[in-house]
Amino acid sequence: MKKNYCVLFKDKRKNFVLRCFLLLNLFISTTSAVAQCTGCTVTGPTSGNFTFSTGQVVCFTSNATLSDVTFQTGSKMCVAPGVTVIIQNNINSSGTIKIEVYGTLQTNQPVTFNANVDILVASGGILRGGSSGTTNFSLSGPGNNMFVNRGTVQVGVFSFLSGTATNIIDNYSQMNINNNINISGITRFRNNGNLIIGASFNNNSLSNFINCAYFEAVSGFNLGGGFVINTGDFRVLSQRIDYGGSTARMENYGTVYVNGVINLGGGSCVYYNEGKTELTSSFQNDGNVTGPTSPSKRGYFIWNGKAIMNNGTIGPNLDLKNSSGASNASSMFNNLGGVTIQPSVSFDCTTAGTCAAPLVTSGAVCRNPDGSIPCDITNPGNINGACSGVNDLVFTLNLTGTNIGTTYNVTGATPSSGTYGVATVFTIANGADGTNKAVTVTDASTSTCNTSITIIGASCSADMKIEKKVNTPNPIIGSKVLFTLTATNLGAANATGVVVHDVLPSGYTFLSSMTSTGSYTISNGNWTVGNLANASIATLTITAKVKSTGVYLNTATITSTTPDPVSGNNSSTATVIPKKLLITNPMIYQKTK
Repeated sequence: MKKNYCVLFKDKRKNFVLRCFLLLNLFISTTSAVAQCTGCTVTGPTSGNFTFSTGQVVCFTSNATLSDVTFQTGSKMCVAPGVTVIIQNNINSSGTIKIEVYGTLQTNQPVTFNANVDILVASGGILRGGSSGTTNFSLSGPGNNMFVNRGTVQVGVFSFLSGTATNIIDNYSQMNINNNINISGITRFRNNGNLIIGASFNNNSLSNFINCAYFEAVSGFNLGGGFVINTGDFRVLSQRIDYGGSTARMENYGTVYVNGVINLGGGSCVYYNEGKTELTSSFQNDGNVTGPTSPSKRGYFIWNGKAIMNNGTIGPNLDLKNSSGASNASSMFNNLGGVTIQPSVSFDCTTAGTCAAPLVTSGAVCRNPDGSIPCDITNPGNINGACSGVNDLVFTLNLTGTNIGTTYNVTGATPSSGTYGVATVFTIANGADGTNKAVTVTDASTSTCNTSITIIGASCSADMKIEKKVNTPNPIIGSKVLFTLTATNLGAANATGVVVHDVLPSGYTFLSSMTSTGSYTISNGNWTVGNLANASIATLTITAKVKSTGVYLNTATITSTTPDPVSGNNSSTATVIPKKLLITNPMIYQKTK
């Protein structure tokens, strides 16, 4: 799901700026959090040394100031909302541990976690290095390390020290790093919030940085041969972006501002621009400055003076503007014989009014932590289901999406897979009970790419009910009685071929009948109702005269060509016990002679 993310910040030039970005919320299991500690087995102490033992979930529900702390493998620490835990001295750890911060966790000494960690700073939580947020914080676990921030992180140097580790960092809120960020191992760092670095970001050739919102480094960004993808606002306030090798690559789909130079890495290194890039200086060193292949898109550059490049390709579909002089090839490149400027490159098309495509700096999807474009199956909304056979629910899917494979899998239905762009009928066995159903569709090539689709319920069966009443249960012989038959469709399907059978017993003489729908035939006792919609009723009234002898018990039954799941209400009997007229005050007449 996409949404707009806005943040108000004060930049280094003391200007208040409101930045809004289009983000893609990508939730993984470790990032989803409720604002509380769960699964607690031990209540944390309020002071002293403490060991988090294997298998324990230690929850701090009161403020605590601890001295030395040891984490054993398999232990978990949780700081509850509104609670502050301060660790004054050393932290020792081993194996694999988890930390969840819903309140405040403050480490007063430089911290190095030797264990593999899974750290969550939840919304409203604070992880702080020292009281001023300037103490260093390092992860040195040799395996898989996860760090997710949805609250606030304030530390000095933020380091990842192990060359064998695989680190995933996801920032969704506020990170204030007072000094450097230092990367080792294979590190996937994604910023979905506000990331402010007081010094530089030092990457390596195995790692990448994804910026989807606001990033600011005071003194440089070193790719170290790795790669960067920016879809938000990326700012280096002094010095340079330094590629550090020919394998380095940077892609910009938003806005990049560098108060200095971009120092390319030579050879096959690439700076790709589909948004806006502004430098107060220019490009240095050899490399390729490229743009989108489609002429309907264009990357825009502003730099100062001549790019110091002897080899490389410029273009396609770029616009170059010189902030300190004429905007043309000879004024913006020091060696026109060494660089290849493609024909689709323009120079300050905005001033000339000749731009082939507009400047676009927003709307690009936020990449996955590894830099790949997220798979997105287009959810079609609610799909109508239909009855099939005795009680099966069928529905049709014709799915599309972006960055998807060829086929998809469906859980809870048969067949279990379909092909994108092809209408496919699926069946939920015994699912036609009138209630909505949910199926999950997963891209066959990307297991994390899925969507849930609601199937509007249908029913193959209709619960038919007949009720028969008589107006006078004890009529006088020779009088009239009125039988009322009510046929009801209790659902969930519409019923067809509805027939109520009611043969008038021998104890009555038929006088008349009247129906709300259909017709009643006295000779065979059939009331042909026909179709009866869900939640509808139909009535038949029969007027008869009570005979002196015969059968008086009167039973009606209902049937339908639509399957009926309940048989207990398919018949109804009216019990009649007639009586003779009784003269209680006879008058005796005497004949007068």
